[in-house]
Amino acid sequence: MKLTKLLKWRLLSICFSILFIIIISEAILPAYSNWIEQSKSIILKNEQVELSENWQQELVKLNNEKNRLDSKYKRISQDYHVLHNLSDAIELLNDVAGQNSITILDLHTGDKTRIEDFEQLEITTDIEGSFNNIGKFLKELEKPKNPLQLAYLTIERTETALHCSLKLTITILKEQQ
Repeated sequence: MKLTKLLKWRLLSICFSILFIIIISEAILPAYSNWIEQSKSIILKNEQVELSENWQQELVKLNNEKNRLDSKYKRISQDYHVLHNLSDAIELLNDVAGQNSITILDLHTGDKTRIEDFEQLEITTDIEGSFNNIGKFLKELEKPKNPLQLAYLTIERTETALHCSLKLTITILKEQQ
């Protein structure tokens, strides 16, 4: 009898062990697996929300920087004579020459170099005028706000006036597409 009782307990304990294993494998493990998947999904969504917030903050920063640069460009455009094409440059050169009673004898365009939104262009020209007028003309070219920059100068004295050969570098703002 004791042996049968012992066998019954062993059999009962084996049955409970099997039942416990079945409960764990059929109920607890799938629930745990589902919980892990949901946790991963929540973590991923939190990361996406954080990235979205960072992206939005970055977009706000970029918009603020764009507005700051636009404002700075407007100030610079007001302070400096901004050229948009070659004809603007030639017109400006002609105006400065006319204001200083200088005669433009010859004008040629040279090499063009592109730097970001700007183009630099070389212009060579021969001018003629009195000593004082040439001085005023050169002084006007050397003003910091002037987009015409003197790169090279030769001066010859003729019987009636001074003859100068100039090489100018002109910076032109290219329109953005």
